[in-house]
Amino acid sequence: MRSTRPFVFLLALTMLFASACGSTSGQASATATPAPANTPAPAGSPTAIPSATAVPRLELASCPFKVGRGWAVGNTLYCYNLVVRENRADPNSPLLHLAVAYFKNSSATANDPVIYLDGGPGGGGVYDFAPYITTQNRTLFMNDRDLILIDQRGTGYSTPSLRCTETDALIYQTDVNVTPQQGNQIYNTALTQCRQRLVSQGIDLAQYTTYNAAADLHDLITVLKLQQVNLWGISYGTRLAEEMMRSFPQGIRSVILDSSVPPSVSHLADPKNMARVFNVLWNGCLSNATCNSNYPNLQQTFYNLYAQLNAHPITFQATDTYGTGKTYTVLFHGDDLVNTLFTTFYVTSFIANDPKMIYALKNNDSTLLAQFYGSYEFDTSISTGLYYSVECAEDLNFATTSDYQNAALSYPAPIRTNQTIGFIGSYQQGCATWNVPSVPASFRQNITSSIPTLIYADEYDPVTPPSNGQINAQGLSNSYLFNMPGLGHGAFSDPCADSIRYAFQDTPTTKPDGSCIATMQEPAWA
Repeated sequence: MRSTRPFVFLLALTMLFASACGSTSGQASATATPAPANTPAPAGSPTAIPSATAVPRLELASCPFKVGRGWAVGNTLYCYNLVVRENRADPNSPLLHLAVAYFKNSSATANDPVIYLDGGPGGGGVYDFAPYITTQNRTLFMNDRDLILIDQRGTGYSTPSLRCTETDALIYQTDVNVTPQQGNQIYNTALTQCRQRLVSQGIDLAQYTTYNAAADLHDLITVLKLQQVNLWGISYGTRLAEEMMRSFPQGIRSVILDSSVPPSVSHLADPKNMARVFNVLWNGCLSNATCNSNYPNLQQTFYNLYAQLNAHPITFQATDTYGTGKTYTVLFHGDDLVNTLFTTFYVTSFIANDPKMIYALKNNDSTLLAQFYGSYEFDTSISTGLYYSVECAEDLNFATTSDYQNAALSYPAPIRTNQTIGFIGSYQQGCATWNVPSVPASFRQNITSSIPTLIYADEYDPVTPPSNGQINAQGLSNSYLFNMPGLGHGAFSDPCADSIRYAFQDTPTTKPDGSCIATMQEPAWA
């Protein structure tokens, strides 16, 4: 079946963390390690857990993930539930339990921890990353500070969960032949079933917004009695960080915006972003003598292959290395090729293989494609319900049908017809189904702040292009913008980017040395 999810769901940062760090911890669903009930909280936390009736409050909890090597629960690692109201305006509103993991760095010299904010929207920081952090690789994550992860409301291990098992199940229907219109209808039916199930559980979908997630984060900082914190957001996590800067700036020492999402930028820019990053690839290969020699006329070869695969789809076997471990038969169309190529730009380490993958498919070899597909296309980590609650209320509800149609004109002409059907169907129909009210229009205004901020803008980023970083920098008077050549979505684990991040966190009021950028390379084309 053609992918029935909006392709922005396919965030591959989880696997990037895992591969970069050599995790020995296993999958997040492994047996939890309990926290001793009488263990004191870490420095900067309450010396006593508040009463069971206080809201917000922090409760010690068992770690819901398999703990990475070297951590001692109750000593160097603490797991909590942050308890908040679903609707802060209603004192009788249901309680939410948000998963929190607090990693203590034995070498930390300052009580100003880093709070990591995950992407999506719909990713959970604890769910996605906590199992992969070990005491051996902690410097990469933490430098010389403590690290706090949180599954924002509706995501990961937090309850209630807005995960849509109904739409997740469609990911494994890989060999059903449907048109783009039929795929949209199948997806929308599953999304409708998810919404009905969540609403029947008493969940108020309108309460799952970026502002409320920021208020939760502010509550966490308050109950931990932290005087200063450093925020580190990637992708959608940057929008959450920006809302913290706007609504709860007290005690924020520094902010890192990696692959940033200004509030004013809409997903209606997705077609333009696809056209941009495809052109970056075509031009990158064309300007490299070796790539251009090995893969001549790459752009035209790709679009010829797109038309060929839509007329005569192929099949191959792909093993779900992300979750189930099972092998599936994949029926693969030209539209799948477009979405898969787009997804590869999330993963810097794979970009250099894109020309090789395209030419291999031209020569009836799907080996490289199957490897990538098995690693990334079976990702079910995103909470689909949270995604729609955020994106519809804060972005797509403000768009008209004409806005969608005009945006779709940005798709490259050879793929415009089918991509437009998928684009309008996935978003416009999805938001009509999810039916949440819009946030105030003022939310979509870009922020202004003097908080020291580091901004990364990555050349091959498919969804948060370098122009986003420039937009953010305009309103941040103490910001440092670094354009990172050769990188996809997210600068994490690149040695140069990491060195800049460490220097910034040490002295955020001083522009870090970015001279290493001059030594960064374009993709080493395979």
